Parts: sequence; C-alpha cells; structure tokens
Amino acid sequence: MSTQWNVRVGLDRLDEGARRSACEIIELAGGTVASDGLPCDMWLTSDPDGPPSSVRASAQVPVIVVGPAGSLRLPGDEMMLADIVASCEPSPVFSPDLIRIGCAGWQGGVGVTAIARALAQQIRSHPLPVLPQAPPPPVIIVDTAEYGPGVGAAQDVAADGIHWGDLRADETGWTGTLIDALPVRDGVKILAADCRGGPARSDTRLVRVLTSVSSRAHVVVDLGRWDEYAMRTASQCGIDALCLVGRADLDGVCTLMAGISRYAPPAVPVVIATTHGTTTQLLGSIRECGFQSIQALQCPFRGGMPRVFAVKRMYAALRSGMERARSAVTQ
Repeated sequence: MSTQWNVRVGLDRLDEGARRSACEIIELAGGTVASDGLPCDMWLTSDPDGPPSSVRASAQVPVIVVGPAGSLRLPGDEMMLADIVASCEPSPVFSPDLIRIGCAGWQGGVGVTAIARALAQQIRSHPLPVLPQAPPPPVIIVDTAEYGPGVGAAQDVAADGIHWGDLRADETGWTGTLIDALPVRDGVKILAADCRGGPARSDTRLVRVLTSVSSRAHVVVDLGRWDEYAMRTASQCGIDALCLVGRADLDGVCTLMAGISRYAPPAVPVVIATTHGTTTQLLGSIRECGFQSIQALQCPFRGGMPRVFAVKRMYAALRSGMERARSAVTQ
C-alpha cells in the first residue's frame, strides 16, 4: 500500500456547467474528484450550508461554496479554484511500513514519557523493513501535554526548531517540512511544548498534526494520562498499538480496571507495562473484565529510565501484535 498524495475533492449539488468546469480544473491542478461515499479533503458545493453531514466526514474538511451565494463562480473563477486545490493538504492514507504507537499511564508519575522515548529508540534501531532503495523514515515523538515540557527536556525546548507554539491554529495541514524542522535528540525528532504551551484539549491542531506526520514517519504519541481525551486522540490519529503504563499494586489495579472499562482502548494490540509489582493479579483482573488479548509485562526502572531488556520485550510484543493485525487485514 502506498501513500495517497492526490487531493480528493467532493462535488455537491453543482449544476452541469459548474461540475464540468470543476472536474477539468481539479484534474489539471493534480487532484481527483472523489467517488460517492469516499472521504474528501475538500468540498465544492452550491449550498451555503455546505454538504449534508451524512456525506461530510469531518467538520475540519474545508468547504468552498460555488455560485451566487459563495466565493467562486464556475465557469469564471477557474484559476482561483486551481490555486485552492493546489494548496490543499491531502489527508494521508497510511503506509503499512510506518509505525504509530500510543503511550499513556493509568496513573500519574509512572514514567510514560521515559517509556515513550525508549520505545522511539527501539523503533529507530529496529524499524519495519522497507524497500532497499528507500531511506529509513524518521522517528518522531509527539507530546500531547498542554503544559510542557514532558517529552521535551530543557535542552530540547531551547534547541532551534518547531514547537507546538509555532503551529498556527488556522492551518489545515502540514507538509514534510514540519518534520525536517523539528528538534532532534539522540536521533529522534520531537514535537513538544515550550514556554508557550502545547495543545489544549479542545485544540484542533493535534489530530491534524498527527495524521500529517504519521504518513511520513514512525510516530510515538505521549498521550499522558489515559482518559477520555487520550482515548479519543488515540482513535482519531489511527495508532497501530497502545502501551499503558502504571503500578501493579492494589490501587493501581483498581485504577486500571476503572480506566479501561470506562475508556475502552481502540481495537489495536495493547501491552500493559507495570513499573512496580508483578503482573499476576493484574492479568487476572484484566481477564475477568473480558480483555483477553491484552498482554502484561514488567518494566522495572533504574536511574529514572526503564531497563533496556524490558523495553525490548515491550517493543517486541507491540510489534508482534501489529504484524499479526496487518497480516489478518491483508488475508
């Protein structure tokens, strides 16, 4: 499966002349007219209220109104339409060669950020195989914390490069130049907050950034605490696997069961990493709640960082689950 770069344009209730003109210009500008029922990157419509919600998948998709009630006339404004189509950022169709892992904690202060960094290093050292002539994709950690730095340590924040505060809220998409401009630490690129803060919980940039960079790079998303916001973000950005981190004491087990029962993880491979305590009681509780496929592994820390052998086991379990899931889809 290759990444789809053409802008997909939906046409809604255009008259015959406008539709014919639009189809010609969209093709000349390098776009494609979307088939009925397929997702679009932008809409052209004659209705000032936009296309019906039943066909418009997301409120973030731009809508251009054509005709007396809108900003374009077709025929007439072909050059303007060509510029709009050429500047529109296509929604990515993800490549199976890229990895997207989410990390979250069912408790606070359990080392989610450290594990996210360690997993990013494992992906960098042991990526999925790519074509021999293809350069290895970069690895990015995306920190979703509103008040950083989390993933970004002090030296990352001070480094030259793009941080959350540099990304405008009215941008509809980001190209590969964003990836090139991110700060780098230990060979891994980082998108994190600086003194200007990170994405708020109502921030529309987060999912748009994640979908943009996930089509061009391996991504580890530091989701912070596992809650409704983390669950929604993980689902919307299309992660391939999820790592949940916390303690396996009595309080930790109760907190985890309450968390995943109320905020069910997406249907992807899930590995639970316990930083303190054994996995026996934890696994029993997970199975009793019906989560049969979730794996649990111990991940002890030393000097503030997870032990390397534990991270390798964790990454191997996540990767094995991803490969099984992708194999099932292709069969």
